[in-house]
Amino acid sequence: MSRRCARPLDEGVSRLRQAVADAHPDDPRRASLLGMLAVGLVLRHRHSHSGSDLEEAHRTIELAAFTAHPFDPASAGFKPTWDLIQTLRRARG
Repeated sequence: MSRRCARPLDEGVSRLRQAVADAHPDDPRRASLLGMLAVGLVLRHRHSHSGSDLEEAHRTIELAAFTAHPFDPASAGFKPTWDLIQTLRRARG
């Protein structure tokens, strides 16, 4: 991965990790933050081919799916799908 691509992806993943860590477990935005972190990890994996990023993305998207508050408007922006989870499972092998 070129350093030009790596730096913004690394910074984005780092900031999203911090946002997830700072979010209270009952915060309805937590599922969205976890979903964005999973997407960031997948994007970084596409550039670096890091297996650990793909593994973390899979764990993170599953956690997002189980963390989402289905009737809370704040969670409406991110509704993780089982299709994405299945795609990550297939990519892991």
